[in-house]
Order: sequence, then C-alpha cells, then structure tokens
Amino acid sequence: MKLRTSQEVLDAIDGELAWRTKELNNLCSGVSEGRASFSGHSARAAFVLVYAHWEGGVKKCATYYLEYVSRQRHSFDELRTNFVAIACASSMQSAALSGKLQQYAQVVDFLLFNQAERYRKPKLFEIQAESNLSSTVMDSICFNVGVQMGAHFELSRQFIDRSLLKTRNAIAHGEPEPISSDLLGEASTKVLRLLGDFRTELQNAIVQRLYLRK
Repeated sequence: MKLRTSQEVLDAIDGELAWRTKELNNLCSGVSEGRASFSGHSARAAFVLVYAHWEGGVKKCATYYLEYVSRQRHSFDELRTNFVAIACASSMQSAALSGKLQQYAQVVDFLLFNQAERYRKPKLFEIQAESNLSSTVMDSICFNVGVQMGAHFELSRQFIDRSLLKTRNAIAHGEPEPISSDLLGEASTKVLRLLGDFRTELQNAIVQRLYLRK
C-alpha cells in the first residue's frame, strides 16, 4: 500500500481498526447469544481470535506508519534515530555474524558520512511481534516507530502478559482453559482500547510530525 499523504495513512489506520472492531464485537455477541451448550467452546475459539486482532492490529498499523514515513522523502539527518537504526539493522546484524571489522567500518562510514541521503525503509524490515505480543515486545515495536504508549498501557501490562497472552497460549497448545462469555467480552474490550490508544499515538506522530528530529 502506497501511503503518501497524511490523510491516506490516517484513513488506512482507521480502516484497519474499524473492521477488527466490527468483527470482535460481532464475535462476542454471537458467543453470548449462542446455545449454552456450545458457548464455552465458542468462547475458547473466540479468545484466540481476540489475541490475533491484538497482534495483527499493532503490526498492520505500525507498518502503515513506517511506510508513510519512508515516502516523505526526508534525509536520515532529519529523522529520529530509530529510523536510522531501522536502516542500519541488517548491516549491523551481518557485521556481528561475520565478526569482521571491515563490515563494522561500513556501518560507521554510513553513520558519519551518508546522513544527507534520503531515508528508505529496507524492504526486508518487518515489524516483529514474535508470535507473542507481550508488553515487552510492544515496547520494542513502540521504539521502532518512535512512539510511547501512555499510562493506560502501563496499567494493562498484567492483562497483556498474564490474561491475554498466557490464556491464548494455553488454548492454542490444547490446554482445557475455561473461558466464559463475560471474560471474552472483557478481553475484547481491553484489546480494542489498547489498539485505540496505539492508533492515537500514531495519529499524533503523523499530524505533529514527531518522526522528525527536534
């Protein structure tokens, strides 16, 4: 998706969360209104999807944002250092694997002498949720895109790590983890709020051009 204007990326992020919100709301309603004999099984399956929307929503919105920044035609020395780190990440990893000083020197040369070049996000760089979007992994993603989640996220760490992630893993690995329709609805509501918070941070970064160095 080619996101060149602020309105295009804002619409893309809004659209991403809109369909996820609709699906989760419909899913939770279906479970609560379904046959009692199947509600427990349905809630277990639906809980896995709640987590999937948490991971998928964060990855998609973050990717849209990075794509937008890449198309603003700014040079490296105009952007915050997290974008420079993204551009250098693969080179630094290659240097570390080779153990050769020459490859490290190439990275140093770039950092010293090529900062006026136009920034382009490496094609191979992807937002990594590690299939387990814990609060710690979310911290890393926020660093990658240069935003900070607020106080609500800090208060939600235990929910993310113990309630959402731990429960999803138990179900996905075949454990008989019981899920009620109320617990499902609560998890869905919290995930949608966290996604909304992330959207707000990205929107602020876009509108206020927080990707630029001060």
